[in-house]
Amino acid sequence: MTSKAAHISVAQERAFWIVAALLCLTALSYCMLVRATILAAVSQQTMETQVTALGVQLGDLGEQYLTQTNALTMSKAQELGLTPVTNVTYVERSSADDLSYNDR
Repeated sequence: MTSKAAHISVAQERAFWIVAALLCLTALSYCMLVRATILAAVSQQTMETQVTALGVQLGDLGEQYLTQTNALTMSKAQELGLTPVTNVTYVERSSADDLSYNDR
């Protein structure tokens, strides 16, 4: 039985290692991109949960505001020590260059 040894030239060996390195680089890049995609999806779900919670809080605050606004009457304001405004002063801008002082 005779064995024949395969002779690989230097150019073929160099080409093999270049292809192997590119394959490893491609596999590593693929793994990193999959990881980034998974992290982005998790981050998006977390943000959507936070947006929902903030929306609920905003609705609650709006309801509290309307409740307190509707509960404020003239008699309640006077009980709190507030008085009606009698002398109102306005500063108006008629154009971009001047201001006017008006007593009403």
